[in-house]
Amino acid sequence: MEAIETEPSSSPIFLDYSQESLDRAYDQDFWAADAEEIQARIFIKSIEVARQAPPRTMRYGSGEKQFVDIFAPAGANSAPVLIMIHGGAWRLAMREAFYGPAPAVMSAGCILVVVGFACLPAITMVEMASQIRQALVWIKREIGKFGGDRENLNLIGHSSGAHLAAVMLTTDWTALNLPAPNIKGATLLSGLYDLYPVMLSARRRYIDLSSEQIEALSPMRNLNRVAGCVTIAWGSKDSPEFKRQSEVFAAALGGMGRLARPALVLDCNHFEILEALNDAEHPLTKTMLEDAQR
Repeated sequence: MEAIETEPSSSPIFLDYSQESLDRAYDQDFWAADAEEIQARIFIKSIEVARQAPPRTMRYGSGEKQFVDIFAPAGANSAPVLIMIHGGAWRLAMREAFYGPAPAVMSAGCILVVVGFACLPAITMVEMASQIRQALVWIKREIGKFGGDRENLNLIGHSSGAHLAAVMLTTDWTALNLPAPNIKGATLLSGLYDLYPVMLSARRRYIDLSSEQIEALSPMRNLNRVAGCVTIAWGSKDSPEFKRQSEVFAAALGGMGRLARPALVLDCNHFEILEALNDAEHPLTKTMLEDAQR
């Protein structure tokens, strides 16, 4: 009997995903028809925040993008510090679009630091992680000069920024001969925590990683090194893989006693969850600030 050939696109390549469905599961624009509109609102809000309350911009490294923007309330003294690691599919160096939460953070008596770093293809993902580590070391050392509590550092990450923030939480600082910033906690929104299926998707066209680097940069594969207590959140309208990866990572953290609370599933899409942090009264924002103030 003659064998029947199966179309490559219909054959599972990961779990039950075909190549086509896996590519779509990592394409946020497919699941959020109003993505451009939401992102435009977020950027406009960020620019307005910077106009009304200009941050202190400091260089933490020699690279073109290695700056941090510090939003501190007047008279800050030993204030909790929230450190934003921005998203953008690892390709967009766009710290200026992530100032939106600053008013809510400062009103709560906390400091927001937005980290800038170079992105693909200007540098590799390994180098991106290295730049962010350099920023965290700088913040730990210098934030007291701006009224921050160097012993109360908390990460915020969205999308690829959530992935990079989780990489920080699973960094072996001793092996890198770096002083550990001792991150207290993190709020991770709609992130990716295992790069193996990502590298099977269409995103591999612009991400170049060896198998060793995939392992090292996958927080899910380095759970033994997780530091701090973590809040995991995602949108009910997120893409299937952003949901699945968040669920799996949250379950793993919960089993280790590293999950700050049950995972938060909000009625929003991938971009709306970031916009929620611009609202001081949103439950996600309140939760994030309460964690930092404990």
